[in-house]
Amino acid sequence: MNRVFAYTVELRCGPLGWVDITPDVRAEPGLTVRRGVRRPGHHADHTTLHLRVDNGSGRYSWHNPASDLHPYLGRNTPIRVSAGRADGPLVGRFWGEVSSWSRGWSTTGADRWVDLECAGLLRRWGQGASPSWSAVRHAIEATSPVAYWPLEDGELAESAGAAVSTAPPMTVIGEVEFRPLDSRRITSFGGYTVTWAVAALADLAAGGSLSAQVPAEATAATGAAKAHTVHITWQTELAPSRPDVDHVLLEWTTQGGTLTRWQMRITAIPTRTQFVAIDNNGAEWIVFERFGYTSSLEDLSICLSEVNGIAYLEVYEKWPAPRYSGSVLGTLGGVTSISVNPDRAPSDSIFPVGHLALWASGPPPVLPAWSVRDLYGEIVLAHIRGYEREDAADRIVRTAAAAGVTVAVSDVSDAHSTRMGVQQIGTAAEVIAAAIEVDGGILAESRDSEDLRYLRRISLYNQAPLTLDYSAGLLIPPVAPVDDDGLIRNDVTVHRTDGGSARATQTTGPLAALPPPDGVGVYQDERTLLLMSDAQLADHAGWTRHLGTVDEPRVPGLTVQLAAPGWQADPGLLDAALAVDAGDVIDVVGLPAWLAADLLQLRLLITGYTETITEREWRITWTGEPAAPWDVAVAGGPQRVAADGSTIAAVDADTLTLALTSPPANGPWTVDPADFPMDLRIGVEERVTATGITGTGLTQTVTLAARAVNGVSRSWPDGTEVQVWDPAVVPL
Repeated sequence: MNRVFAYTVELRCGPLGWVDITPDVRAEPGLTVRRGVRRPGHHADHTTLHLRVDNGSGRYSWHNPASDLHPYLGRNTPIRVSAGRADGPLVGRFWGEVSSWSRGWSTTGADRWVDLECAGLLRRWGQGASPSWSAVRHAIEATSPVAYWPLEDGELAESAGAAVSTAPPMTVIGEVEFRPLDSRRITSFGGYTVTWAVAALADLAAGGSLSAQVPAEATAATGAAKAHTVHITWQTELAPSRPDVDHVLLEWTTQGGTLTRWQMRITAIPTRTQFVAIDNNGAEWIVFERFGYTSSLEDLSICLSEVNGIAYLEVYEKWPAPRYSGSVLGTLGGVTSISVNPDRAPSDSIFPVGHLALWASGPPPVLPAWSVRDLYGEIVLAHIRGYEREDAADRIVRTAAAAGVTVAVSDVSDAHSTRMGVQQIGTAAEVIAAAIEVDGGILAESRDSEDLRYLRRISLYNQAPLTLDYSAGLLIPPVAPVDDDGLIRNDVTVHRTDGGSARATQTTGPLAALPPPDGVGVYQDERTLLLMSDAQLADHAGWTRHLGTVDEPRVPGLTVQLAAPGWQADPGLLDAALAVDAGDVIDVVGLPAWLAADLLQLRLLITGYTETITEREWRITWTGEPAAPWDVAVAGGPQRVAADGSTIAAVDADTLTLALTSPPANGPWTVDPADFPMDLRIGVEERVTATGITGTGLTQTVTLAARAVNGVSRSWPDGTEVQVWDPAVVPL
């Protein structure tokens, strides 16, 4: 029998590159891929792949030196799968890593195999206890400094741990108090209290100091580069009790050049901030100075570089360009030590210090700016302020990139941008999960690369579906609708992290939060979102309630067998089915009458699927939820403003007209001929087409062109509700 489908399975084996192992893949059980997300707004589950390979030759035994793949197999060996029609292009179906190799054999050992359990990148992200860091530490760690002391240690710390494994901890001299969460709010700007994105800071107010030797590798790197950057976050409020003494706030030493010591000082009379170079003989040069000093929390980077025997200094502070600069004759060596407040100057209030970092480069990899303008033209605060006002999708992309992962975003328009609050202390996965919850989109692994993909919430609105005809035999029975309460959420409270709250309750309709038969009872949902402001709360609560009050049956799954004649006769449709992924919509038409009675429409927003691929069969079962709540109003679109409260006052069957009465709160219906024809919902289920409405009062006459447009016909007693067929839903 000729094959109907084709696939390739490849392993990436070090210097061998991608190795095609397709001939070793067992025809049975074939390839099984499981992929999906619980629902939009939740972190996706990792994709899995299962296959079995023949191991009669010992090719897939890790420690077999006779294998051509030795020694390049092991845990998390990269793997990718492409598949498609035998006579068509192959498309990516899986990209991930082999997380488990399970060896098996027959009783005699004549038949030997290995079962490969594979997983996408998100599995590894969810393994173990990832470090929980502040936004500032995430930003600095992502740039791989050659030395780094976050100074976010606990209250009982006796030294300050280094984030670079080769560096020693900073030595504490005198009294240093490590202040945890409460020091994230530090008075600045004339008494205004600001939230800073740090987990803790070392307070040197009692005259303590910190010092450390730089690891030899860092000394060599900064010396070879003839450039380095020293970064520190701090706030200085020096005591006036020593008015005639200059205070050295930051000092670092170098070796291998003519300039061997560098200082940042604050002088007393007059008060100035100086950046000083000192040579091996103790001679000093003021490379730059300015009057006064900054008493607010400050993110500071001091960059030094040497060109032709001249050392150039640039100071970055609050702006993405150098704030101050200067130069001095002399050469640079490698950094050997760093100390903070070496002369142990006290402070009248607090003297918090943190995030002492060193790079072997010029301009700082992390710019100490207060704010930047994003792609949408909005001002977003920088890392020191936790990226407050950042778009949720931008936060996902940035955080993933810091972890070495690329995220492709489906829609980068500025429509419906969702702004976030200050990034909280957490792991990269937690920061991303908080952004997904705020935006309400879908994060998933790519099927044809090692990247991730993010579908913004806006990408899920008003999608063009893949239409499948049930009557053409494209689906495998049963298509079984389930009326249950699994997705109902009719009483929603949304809190903003460290902020206010809003509540949205469904009070009308079949899913109202009322005792049956007036509703379904109360189904509460409470969540906390990292929103930018309390003004966003009501919209988010209303949207969550909207998603949780869809009066449609749930269809657990739609199954297709792509080897069936209906699919084989339409290669274009088959390829379209293979393109369906989480976030796409499938619309099933041609339902039999007995099924249509339970399903007025069958449109699913796909949240995942399971597929099994062999050369002769390809079975896919899609899972999803009703797509109806994602059809939202657009200017000039088919949706109409809802007409809640309108009811039938009388019906004239002979002239196909009816009288309807509307409540004063909503007022009369439109009589503009340009608004017709208009489809209406009479009662719960029947769809009719109106050609016009006359009358200017609250009781008007509706002329109909057709009844039972959707095949449903019901009696219309007086008081039956009249509504537009497709009420407008305002998107979040």
